[in-house]
Amino acid sequence: MTAKNLYVANLSAFSSSGSITVYEPGTSTPLRTISSGISYPTGLAFDSSENLYVANFAGNAVTVYAPGATKPSHTISAGMDGPISVALDSTGKVFVGNKGATVTVYAPKSYKLIATVTNCIRFPGALALDKSGNLYVANGEGVPGKWSVCMFSGDGYRAITDGINDPYAMAFDSAGNLYVANFGSNAVTVYHPGASKPFTSLGSKDAVSEPDALAFDGSGNLYVANTGSNAITVYAKTSLKLIRSIKDEVDVPVGLAFGSSGYLNVANFGKPSSTGSVTEYAPGKTIVNRTITKGVDGPVALGFGP
Repeated sequence: MTAKNLYVANLSAFSSSGSITVYEPGTSTPLRTISSGISYPTGLAFDSSENLYVANFAGNAVTVYAPGATKPSHTISAGMDGPISVALDSTGKVFVGNKGATVTVYAPKSYKLIATVTNCIRFPGALALDKSGNLYVANGEGVPGKWSVCMFSGDGYRAITDGINDPYAMAFDSAGNLYVANFGSNAVTVYHPGASKPFTSLGSKDAVSEPDALAFDGSGNLYVANTGSNAITVYAKTSLKLIRSIKDEVDVPVGLAFGSSGYLNVANFGKPSSTGSVTEYAPGKTIVNRTITKGVDGPVALGFGP
């Protein structure tokens, strides 16, 4: 498998535009910087052809870049109202979560607006799709008591509220179980496919503290980015037993991504006076292997592409 490049979405605390910086494997200096079409980027995603999609909150648009390009090939803006998250299904359909309490849906390739979802949507800060193509929307940062994860399928939608408290991130394991990072309750709740009540959870006793991001490695172990403790906690597949904690150079971790060689990459937003960093860790290790600061300015999302 050819190693892919690391993409970093920089919110840029000291400017109004932001950027996407791209790094070749093992390097710490940007291969290229994408600034054209970028305006306060809050999320990124790739389609099956490795086109890059960037949610630009201030620009009120999702910009699309061909592999290796630095200028957008398309700009999607119809119906958007403060895009904060973006995801694609296996057919190339584009889903955008908007701060204005909508999820807008666009046709593959033509990017024509085909639906605006308002039912069960409040603050769609995170989007995820399961293996069947069902869309999950995490509604966080809203009014206490109104938090939920909403699942949309061909049969309509249902809201998951049991165990949900200001959800920041979602992920699925290989069995299709849904994991939700609940920032407000210092917990990760876990749901069987189709269930509305968690069958297990991780909490403060398991070293979860203001969880902001989730990811699974190739062996199925769960990684949790804890902004409350500046640590990445790792839990064994199935048992969810805490097996290690990564703290070396971790500073307000808000994003996680695994490269093709199984190396963990962490987006560290950093303290208010800092521009942040991206730190990399070899499989099974807790000591940093590589630190990227050049071109990094308030990193909020990570991805791997061409």
